[in-house]
Amino acid sequence: MLCAQKIETFNLSGYVKDTFGKPISGATIYIRELDKGTTSDVDGSYQFLKLKNSNLNVRVSSVGYHSETKTLNLSTNENSFLDFQLRRDEKSLAEVSVVGQRLNQRKVQEIKQSGYAVNVIDLTTQVDKVADLNQLLRRSPGVTIRENGGMGSDFSFKINGLDAKIFIDEVPMENYGSSMTLNNIPVNLVDRIEVYKGVVPAYLPTDVLGGAVNIITKRRNKQFFDFSYGYGSFNTHQASLIANMRDAKTGLMVKADAFFNHSDNNYMMYSNPKYGINLDGYFKSFVDEETGIVQNQLVKVDKARRFHDAYTSGMGKLEAGFENVKWQIDYFLA
Repeated sequence: MLCAQKIETFNLSGYVKDTFGKPISGATIYIRELDKGTTSDVDGSYQFLKLKNSNLNVRVSSVGYHSETKTLNLSTNENSFLDFQLRRDEKSLAEVSVVGQRLNQRKVQEIKQSGYAVNVIDLTTQVDKVADLNQLLRRSPGVTIRENGGMGSDFSFKINGLDAKIFIDEVPMENYGSSMTLNNIPVNLVDRIEVYKGVVPAYLPTDVLGGAVNIITKRRNKQFFDFSYGYGSFNTHQASLIANMRDAKTGLMVKADAFFNHSDNNYMMYSNPKYGINLDGYFKSFVDEETGIVQNQLVKVDKARRFHDAYTSGMGKLEAGFENVKWQIDYFLA
């Protein structure tokens, strides 16, 4: 004799709300007997599918509210409904969000909240770009940069129309030599740029009225390696390297920075008589038909490619020392 048993399943749904009827989203709904759980939606609704017909204990909990448990006996109906209304727990702590920040991000926030008129450019978001600092500073309000030509050319730098002084890690940039200028320092070597307008901090001594720019280079306590290379028009090459190595046992730290720039600068130049810009052109020899004498005539040109204006610069810096190491000094008296 054959016998068949039909196992019926049911659906359970409902809403989770507070005492004012406001939906509670993210509440946990747990059925202990079936070891099943779910969370409430933005409108406080929840749903369980294909539950067996039995007595179930349904527990609902949420941050900031008292938990509530209800016993449910699933009926023969296909769908069952069970709503919850949670009371707020006045003794519970409010939800706290902890957001981590890198050291550079924290310094950027501190500078922006200071009393100075300062604009901070965070270069950690620009590490995937091959560019120099001039290209980024142009976007800063109040900063005017005018270059006389291509890479390596002279430029004028002003803040709000007045002269400004440039620092690298709080040291005047002219102390580093001619190879360190704004139009050849790669962005990969820099963490942030601080543009002070007018009044500047006391640790940036300057006698100019426009303000100051403080370039903060990368400094890391952990080991890392960063290399970038870019190629552009006019045979332009830009490469940068920054590395940091540290021995955890001895505390020995070695840091290396380097960059290399080159450009042929053989871009096209055009004459513009309207502004008094005329290219000299070249001399063309011809024979005068009347005198038979060879003469030279200057032939002006509308455009010409620049020549003998190539630029190459490079810099390398190596630092070594001990970090977070305790030293003991013994004195012996005779």
